[in-house]
Amino acid sequence: MSSGIEVLEFKKMEKGSLKGFAKILIPQWGLIIDGITLWENERGSWINMPSREYENDAKEKKYAKLVSFSTPELNKRFLDAVKKAIQKYLVDGAVA
Repeated sequence: MSSGIEVLEFKKMEKGSLKGFAKILIPQWGLIIDGITLWENERGSWINMPSREYENDAKEKKYAKLVSFSTPELNKRFLDAVKKAIQKYLVDGAVA
């Protein structure tokens, strides 16, 4: 069963645990999401949706989500599907 997620582009960025940035397409909706990050360390890999950096009142760097889901379960299913699509894209050798 296909997740319906297509990776349009992946830009490698080796900076600590950060491995790169992805642009995906969800054809059913014509929705393009750019700026998804792929992270990896000795404990595994994970995906973060695009976010906006800001500074709180204590002058600490924080990140605000730009996209969210109504339940944690939907969020996990979506992020798992995106990660799988990115990993397939990388294995198929279509990396910029």
